[in-house]
This record gives sequence, C-alpha cells and structure tokens, in this order.
Amino acid sequence: EIEKNVNSLKRQVRKAQRYQEFRAALKEKEVRLATHEFSRIKHELEPLLEELHQTQDVRIKLTSEFGEKESQIEEARRKLLEMERSLSDEQRKLNELSQAIQKKEEKILVDRERKRALEEARARLILSQEEVEQKLARNQDEINRTKELLQGLFEQIQVAENEFQEKNAALKAIEFRVHEKNSKLKTIESQRLQAVEGLSESKKEEERLRTQLENIAARLGTIDKELHENALLQQIREEKLTSLQEARASKEVRLREVSEQLKAAAAEVESLEQAKEKARERVFRRRSELQTLKERIELLKRFIESYEDHPESVQHLLLHGHLNGGCKGTLAENLSVESRYRRAVETAIGEAAVSLVVEGTDQALQCIEILRTDEKGTATFFPLDRFAEGVKVEPVLKNGDLKGASGVIDWAYNLVKCSPSYRNLIRSLLNEYLVVKDLQTAKVQAERLRDKRINFITLDGEVITTWGPIKGGGSGASDTGVIGRKALVEELEAQTKNEFAQLEIDEKEQHDVDERLQKMVARKHELEKMVKAAELEVRDVEVELAQVNFESRKDQERRERLTNEKDELGRTRQELEQRLAGISPSLTDLAGDKSRFDSEFERISAALVDLEREVAEAREVAQESRLKLADLKGEERHLQENLGRLTEQSKELQSALQKLQAEMETNQTETEQLETQISENTTSIQGDWDRHKELETQVHELERTYLENKEVLDAKEKVVRDLRNKRETVSEALHGMELRVAELKLNAEKIKERIKEEYGYEIRVEAIDEALDVDALSDEIRRLKERLEAMGPVNLLALKEFEKEKSRLDFLLAQREDLLQAEANLNNTIKVINKTAREQFLEVFEKVKKNFADVFKGFFEKGVANLRLAENDDPLEAEVVIEADPKGRRISALTLLSGGEKTLTAISLLFAIYLVKPSPFCILDEVDAPLDDANITCFVKAIRDFSKDTQFIVITHNKLTMQASDSLYGITMEDEGVSKVVSVDFKNMVLEK
Repeated sequence: EIEKNVNSLKRQVRKAQRYQEFRAALKEKEVRLATHEFSRIKHELEPLLEELHQTQDVRIKLTSEFGEKESQIEEARRKLLEMERSLSDEQRKLNELSQAIQKKEEKILVDRERKRALEEARARLILSQEEVEQKLARNQDEINRTKELLQGLFEQIQVAENEFQEKNAALKAIEFRVHEKNSKLKTIESQRLQAVEGLSESKKEEERLRTQLENIAARLGTIDKELHENALLQQIREEKLTSLQEARASKEVRLREVSEQLKAAAAEVESLEQAKEKARERVFRRRSELQTLKERIELLKRFIESYEDHPESVQHLLLHGHLNGGCKGTLAENLSVESRYRRAVETAIGEAAVSLVVEGTDQALQCIEILRTDEKGTATFFPLDRFAEGVKVEPVLKNGDLKGASGVIDWAYNLVKCSPSYRNLIRSLLNEYLVVKDLQTAKVQAERLRDKRINFITLDGEVITTWGPIKGGGSGASDTGVIGRKALVEELEAQTKNEFAQLEIDEKEQHDVDERLQKMVARKHELEKMVKAAELEVRDVEVELAQVNFESRKDQERRERLTNEKDELGRTRQELEQRLAGISPSLTDLAGDKSRFDSEFERISAALVDLEREVAEAREVAQESRLKLADLKGEERHLQENLGRLTEQSKELQSALQKLQAEMETNQTETEQLETQISENTTSIQGDWDRHKELETQVHELERTYLENKEVLDAKEKVVRDLRNKRETVSEALHGMELRVAELKLNAEKIKERIKEEYGYEIRVEAIDEALDVDALSDEIRRLKERLEAMGPVNLLALKEFEKEKSRLDFLLAQREDLLQAEANLNNTIKVINKTAREQFLEVFEKVKKNFADVFKGFFEKGVANLRLAENDDPLEAEVVIEADPKGRRISALTLLSGGEKTLTAISLLFAIYLVKPSPFCILDEVDAPLDDANITCFVKAIRDFSKDTQFIVITHNKLTMQASDSLYGITMEDEGVSKVVSVDFKNMVLEK
C-alpha cells in the first residue's frame, strides 16, 4: 500500500515540479514587469512631489500674505471703528455743546426778561414812591378839607372804582395774552431745538446707512461670485459622486458575488474534506475488514487442511492415511447448520463434533488398534452401521407439548443439514437438545417441563437442563467452530469478493473526492484573491467617495453659510434702505420745521415785545386808576373817620414808602445780578460758539479722514479678495497634485503588496529599462498563467508527502529486514535454549526415573515402576509415560490401578522429583485420603524416612497419619464464629512417660 502511494506521489511530484518551474518563470516575469511599473511610478512621483512641495510653499506664502493682509484689514477696520467712535463722540460733544449754548441763550433771554420786568417794577416802585409822597402831601391837605369833600367824594370814588375795574380788566387781558405768547414762544423754541438736534442726528444716520449699504453691496457681490463658483464645483462633484456611487455599487455587487462564491467554495471544501475523511475511513475500515476476512479464511483453511485444533489421535488418523478410505471424516465435516444456529448446535454436539465417522464397527476397532500401537491417544468413532435407518429414536416430547411455547425455536437435530445416512446419528446425539431464543425462555421451559429430561440451549450456547446442570458464561461469537467450516469459508470468500469490489468503489470515490477537493481548494484560493482584489477596489472607491463627500459637505456648509450671510445681508440692506428712505423725508420735514419754527419764533418774539409794551402801559393806567381810587377811598375813610385815622393813614403811607424804598433796593440788587449773569452768559456763549465751530471743524475733518480710511480699507479688501482667489486656485491645483500623488502611491503600494503577497519578493526602485517590451512581457505572463490553469489542480505538498511516504517505506523495509534478522537470531537462540533444555531435561529425567523406581519399591516391596518419554523428535514436547505395577508383574497402564495404588504412584513421583532438589519444608494436603490402612502405613513409613532431612506438614483426617506425627494441631469452633487451635506434642508425651 505504501509503495502504491509512493508511486502515485512520484507522478504528483513531477507535476508539482513542472508547476513550480512555470510558477518560477511567472514570478520572474511578473516581478520584472511589476518592478518596471513600480520604478516608472516612482520616477513619475519624484518630480510630482517636488512640484507638490513647491506648490505647497506657494500656498503657504499666499496664506501667510493673506493672513498679513487680513490682519492689516482687521487693524484698519479696528482703526476705522475707533475713528467712527471718535466721530460719534465728537458729534455727541457737538450736540451737547449746541444744547448747552441753547440753554444759555434761553437763560439770557429769561434773565433779560427778568431784568426788564425788574426795571419795570422799579419804575413802578418809583412812581409808587412818588405817589405815596404825593399821597402824604394830599393826605395832609385832605385832612384839612376832608369835611369839605366828603359830600362829593362818594361819586368820585364810584367813578374811580369803575374806571379802575375797566383798566384792571384790560391789564389782565393783555397779561394773559403775554403769558400765552411766552408759553407758545417756549414751545416753539423747544420744538426748534428738537428739530435742529433731529436734523443733525438724521444727517449722521443717513451717512452711516449709506456707508453700510455700500459695504453690503460689495459683500453681496463677493458672495454671489463665490456661490457661482461653489455651484460649479458642486455640479462637478455631484457628477463625480454619481459615477463613484455607481462604481461602488457595481464593485460591491461584484464583491458580494465573489464572497458568496467564496463562501460556497469554502462550504464545498469543508464538505469535501469531510467526505474525503469519511471516504478514507471507509477505505481503511474496508481494508481492515478485508484483511480480517482473509485471516479468518486462512485460519479456517489451515484448520480444515491440518486439523490442528483436533485431538492428536484424529489428526494422526486423518493426516497419515491410516483409514484406507473407510473413514467419512469428522462428524463436523459432514454437517451444515445455518450461521445463526451454529453456536447452539456446536454446544449441543460438544466434543462429538471432532469424532470420526466410519462405515462400520470393524473399522472403528482397527483405528483404535492403530492408535494404541502408535500411542497417539484415544478417539471417538461413530460407526454408521450402528445408526442405520431402521433404528428408531424415540422423541422426548410429543409435538403437542411445545404448542404455543413462546421463544422456542426447534429441536437441535431439525436445525442440522446432513446426509440421510447421518440423520439417526444426529437424532441420537441431539435428541434431548431443544433450541430456544434466550436464557429466560430456557428457564421458563425448564420449569414447565421439569419432569422430562431435556437440555434447553440458547442461540448463544447457554444450557439449562431439567435434570440439574446449567452451563453459560461469555456470549462472544467464535469463528473457530468445527461445524460447517467449508460452507463458512465459501461464505467468507464470497463476502471477501464483495468487500474487495466495494473497496475498489470506495477507493475510486476517495480518489474522485480528492480530485474534486484539490480543484475546489484551487478555486477557493482564486476566489480569495478575487475577494481581496474586490475589497481593495471597493475600499479605493470608498476612500475617493469619502473624499468627494467630505469636499461636498464642506462646499455645502460654505454655500449654506454664504446663503445665510447673503440672506442676512439682504434683510439688513432692505432694512437700511427702508430706514434711509424714511430718513430723507424726515430731513426735509425737519429742515422745514426748523425754518418754520425760526420764523414763528421771530414773529412771536416781536408780538411779545408789543404786548409787553401794552402791558406796561395798561399797568400804568391801571395803577393810576387804582391809586386814584385808593386816594378817594382813603380820603373817604379819612373823611369818615376822625382825624386820628388820617394820622394813622399817614403813618401807613410812611411805612409803605419805606417798603417801597426797600423793594427798590432789592430790585436794584437783583437787576445788577441779572446784568452780571447776562454778561457772563453772553461771554460764555461766545466761547461756546467758538468751541462749537472748532468741534464742527474737527467733525468735518474726522468725517473726511473716515471716508479716506474707508476707501483705503476697500482697496485692501479688494487686494485680499484677489489673494483669496489666487490661493484657492493654487489650493485646487495642489489638491489635484495631491490626488495624483496619492493615486500613484496607492498603485505603487498595490503592486508592492501584490508581489510580496504572491511571491514574497520586496520590490525596489530600479532604472527604467526603455527597451523593455511591456506588451510582450504581459503576453508571456498571460500564456504562463494559462499553462498553469491548464495544468489543473496541483498538489504542492506532494513532494513533502512523497518524502514522508518514501522515508516511511524505507523505514518499514528496514524494519522488515530487522525483523527477519531478529527472527533468525531468535530461532538460533531457541535452538540453543532447546538444546540446553533437552540436555538438562534428560539429565533430570534420568534422576527422577531412578528415584521414582526406588521410592515406588519403598511403597510396594515387589513393585516395579518406570518413567519413559513417548516417541517424539523433541523430548521437551514428548509426553511422560508413567508405568507402574505394585505386584511386580508386567507393567500396565495406570488406569488399571486402584485408587490407592494411583495415589502412592503419584506420591512416589512427587518424592522422586523432590529427591532431585530437596527443600527444608514440604506441605501435603490430604494426599492420604484415598489410602487404606495398609497403604497408610507405607505412606507414614516413607514420610518418616524423608523427615530426616525435611520437615513435613501434613493436612489429614486419617487417624494413623495423626498417630505417626510428632505434633498435632487441630482447628475447632466451640463457640459459633470463634475458631480455636488445639495442639498436641507427641514427642513430649513420650518423654514424660
């Protein structure tokens, strides 16, 4: 088998070597092509990397310049913002100063009005003082003419009162008109100041809004341009994204298909491996069974030819031609039994199966004589004339006795197939044997039929009898039965033939499975490579897709940010335009209001001057009327009163005159204070107006500077926009170069990994061979791959398996030689041992023979005994024949001796062997049981003779033997379960006597 495997592996090794040659050539060409492509990529990559680095430096420079410009713009914006804040602060200060001037002007007007009122009051006080003085003079005159004027004074008082009421009413009306004019003038002044302030604020707001609108318009233009560029980029990326998604979908479909194929191939490989293992196990099991069958057939044939498992006597008669054709062979050779009943029938027949069947009694006696003469033992014979057909064998039971018995199969003789001439013989041997299914059935039937002599035998050869004995034990089947051996050999040969045919089928199936497994393993490896390639393609597409998605998300975020900014700027611009549109009419209205308020203020101021003049005149008239009335009333009171009242009135007038003088002094003080305040306020207003002009100049200068800085900022922002566009252009070019570099690196890495994975070769950059024909080299590689594919599955492990099997074959051959040499050595050793054993055996045998004769004579005075070896080429294998005659007659067989004689003969042989090599102790266990008293005496005498050198321990129940002993030990049990030793020392007893 191993040689067959080695030869098969030789063919596989040659195929594997051709495969490896093609594979080596393919490796060399693929490595060469891959090295060329790898070097080309590296040479293309070097200038591209240098250009990439230069472009990166340009972008870094632009980024740095852009950052500097941005920082400058931020600084300019910050300064512009600070300038705007300063302008706002100056405008605020200017407004505050205008308000302060306005308040001071209002204060001057109020002070002037107050001064005028004080002057008027002073004039009135002067008049009042004069009047009081006049009144004092007139009072003095009136005292004299009081009585004279009382009659006509009443009418004068009435007239004076009426005149005073009229004048006073006219004065109040004029004062009311003055008050209204003052209130209106104050309102107009407040409205005029509000209009001035609102006009200034609106102008500033309008300028600020226009500036913001210009900034927003510029920013919106930039945003529209960026959105347009972003939309173009997004369209390009969407097209690229669509193509990449389609490519990824197709590659994923291809990957799934190849993965499913790989999964199916792996499952098929696993299934084929299991099938291969099962097929190998079946072939191994089939070969083992076939070998077992061959060994069984050889064993059975050897038994049939040599009868080596038969008794020696049967072998002697059958193999040496002593029967002269009168023997039919053994009984087993002439019977056949179904295999399921064979064990039961063999057990029933027992040793009779190896008995010889002869024609008649004379032939049986002749055979016995031959055996006796040749000393080949005894044999049993079945003369057929004693079992003739006329001899009737009575059945043990009637047919009705077994009716309905469960588990009972049949009588054993009915299960045996034989010639009719053997039927009575078989019936005689098996008449009492009934075959049943199992031991339980045998037990039940034995109990039921205990009054009959029947042997119930099971299919496993177990026996239960109705008359006592039971036989049973191991149930293992044996193929060494003697009945139906030839039929069994034929059955086994047919089974061997079927097994051999089935073995060829199994080997062919194993070979087919092995070929399918190799093809499927190659297919699996190919699919694994395809899966790896598909995974790499999918991964490449996913990387590119992720890059495009990332760029799309960034563009989307930028677009959303720009759109949001644009919307926010649009809303802001709309709000600013609305506010600006609302400010223009407001400016016109505020300017009209201001001019209207100025005209109204001047008109009301002129009217107020006229009214104040009228009030002064009306006051004078009313005062005169009041004084006149007072005089008249005073005169009346004075006239009506006594002269004392006139004196009192004079006193009051004096007091009034003093008060008027005090009021005139207070009026003079207040007037002087007002003049001082007016002068101070006028001087302060002049300074404020100077400051106002300076602030206006500063504000105009700040506005001019602000506009100039704004123009500078706009110019810088334009430069920054140009730099940004330039940087983006450089970034796009840099991104393209980076993608190309990544693509070249990935292709180079793929080539390097593929060559390393497939061939374990590390590719290095080499000079490009311009003379290399890439197409021709690719064609050679393709042809080599086709030749490799055309070779089919190749067992690359065949060389190792061949070496393993070859070494195993060489080892087994060496082992066989060693075994043959060991066998020869063992045979030589056995010969030496046998020679030595024969010499020692014969030497000891002669000593034992002499001792046996001497000891036997000790037991039997006239007895003769001898030991001899039966005829045999090898004394070690020869039987020892014991010849003994206690009476000294012709030596006869031991079977003719009595029991006691046989015992003494055996003891003689025992002592004969003992004398060759004595021992200090000897134990005899009831050897004297079969002896009578006479023989006991001889036995005791012999024991006494041998006890000189050996101590004997004898187990006996014989009284004579006990009497002859020196010491006696008995075991008794006085109490149940308690043993006791009782001893008697006869020597001491004799000495005491």
